[in-house]
Amino acid sequence: MPHILGGYMPHGENFNTEYKEFCIKSNIYKYLSSNQVKQIVRNGKLPRKMNHIIMLNICKYFEMYIPKYASSFHNSCHSQETNNMRFTIGVNDYSEITGVPYVGEDITEQKRYLNSSLQHILKKNVTNICCLSVELEIIECEIYDELIEDTSLTKALKVQDMQEIWYNKRLRKYNKKRKKWIKCVLKYKGKLQEVLDDPICKEELRCYLKEQNKLDEYASYVDQYYEIDVGKIKDDKKDVSSFVYWLIKYKDDKVQELMRTKPVAPIYPRINNVEYSASTTLSCLRKRLLESTPNLRYYILVIRMIKNPDCSQNIKYCDPKKKWRNIKRCLHEDNSPYSIDI
Repeated sequence: MPHILGGYMPHGENFNTEYKEFCIKSNIYKYLSSNQVKQIVRNGKLPRKMNHIIMLNICKYFEMYIPKYASSFHNSCHSQETNNMRFTIGVNDYSEITGVPYVGEDITEQKRYLNSSLQHILKKNVTNICCLSVELEIIECEIYDELIEDTSLTKALKVQDMQEIWYNKRLRKYNKKRKKWIKCVLKYKGKLQEVLDDPICKEELRCYLKEQNKLDEYASYVDQYYEIDVGKIKDDKKDVSSFVYWLIKYKDDKVQELMRTKPVAPIYPRINNVEYSASTTLSCLRKRLLESTPNLRYYILVIRMIKNPDCSQNIKYCDPKKKWRNIKRCLHEDNSPYSIDI
């Protein structure tokens, strides 16, 4: 049966079949810079070390899933009809063949290394494999351009770009207002003598004293040069009959007035990081990757598990939390599979 990229498997998941879409399980920024990720998503340009990342991630899939499904499958089969299972990497939950990308050389040349890694992971994370046989098969996908599209990705990137333009425009306005606002605040937070010597502040102080019915009392301090005695500020700021007290009060009131007009930063739009999401899931990138990388191929990895139907032993596996578990495979009413502890 041909395996066509973007096509579908003949049936969905069942007792003998499990599918996993191939995604980057680790943080992509652990391997690539933000600019490299951007180049992948925007232009379909793959970095040189992409094959290395793919291989590491395949082994990550082996480590995360194979011990679990080997255990659950082995502990559940009791007839000839259910003595073999296919665990397929590169097919999503809807049975679409999303594939595993690999550039240049045939990934089947790496089969020996991958199979060795698979067996090592099983030996390390599964107890008493007994009759269970686990083998890896790598199948290249046929590619038809008509079946591959990235319309949804193009739209998502366009929406993200528009939202970022909207946000950056408002951010520029905010920073312009905030710089002006900070300049005003710092003017009133400066030294008392500097405030008193500023012509604009002096005129504001005159109006302020008039509002407080204190202008007649302190007009001479405002109209003529007045030098503040720094050594007496500590006492004067507590003395309501002191000019310095009212000068400080004027400054504080002006700062409080400005605080009520403090510019508010725009809220960053609640959007998905499309570049991160696309570079992690990979399947939505197929069209642009194939267009930009002529020697790119896609594969599915099939891990076949076979056991003796007469075997009555149970085997355990070590889960990601390092807990040894004994599980078996069951079916929901709609025939979809799941695993439970036994």
